[in-house]
Amino acid sequence: YEPHPVPPEQLLAWKELNEEMMEFLRMAVQRQLRIVVAGGTATGKTTLLSCLVGLIPHDLRIVLIEDPAEIFVEHPHVVSLEARPATVEGKYGVSLGDLVTTAMRMSPRWLVVGEVRHGDAAVWLMRAQMSDHPGMSTIHADDPKSAVEMLCLLAMIDNDPPVRYQATKTLISRSIDLFVQIGIDPWGVRRVTRIGQVAPQLKAGEVWIDNLFLYRPEKSTQEKPVWEKTGELTRSRTAVGV
Repeated sequence: YEPHPVPPEQLLAWKELNEEMMEFLRMAVQRQLRIVVAGGTATGKTTLLSCLVGLIPHDLRIVLIEDPAEIFVEHPHVVSLEARPATVEGKYGVSLGDLVTTAMRMSPRWLVVGEVRHGDAAVWLMRAQMSDHPGMSTIHADDPKSAVEMLCLLAMIDNDPPVRYQATKTLISRSIDLFVQIGIDPWGVRRVTRIGQVAPQLKAGEVWIDNLFLYRPEKSTQEKPVWEKTGELTRSRTAVGV
């Protein structure tokens, strides 16, 4: 991750995405869409999330929850909370899930979780996002389908009490609007490989994700990456600052 704020211009200079996609993400943040950035190890999830957080209007309060602190953002209204491991006696630990519940009492306009690694954080964040708190987070997954599966597994095996697999799918469809996938292309360059819109209802019992933008490596070169717009945004929330 980058140890400083990352402006949109930097991601464009790195050719991680194109201008149309950046403007789409800017609009999505202005409209308070709930966003999950997914990617594998060292793909730039946190860097992309830092950029998106920087797009939040400066009159809105952000509560930033991390374990450990990795997000750097220039914003006048940020409250940062950091998880803490328990002592050897098993005392005084503070989990991401604990911090999400604490953040809900701080009247945030945005909740940002650096990376969802545990089931309690996943469940509480999705519940918060269902209660009209827009949010952003990252998750370790190689594609949106794997991200959905990971969220379901975390909620079921790493949460007390466990949440049923199918119930988590419903929670995902109602609490997440967009998956932004980032990966490494054949030339070893970080690219946003897709932006997908989550359907608000399950289809045949599954979370349905419609691709809005796709990276086309077969049409790309290292210096001239190609993305295609493949769909239109239909999910909407209350716009702020537009």
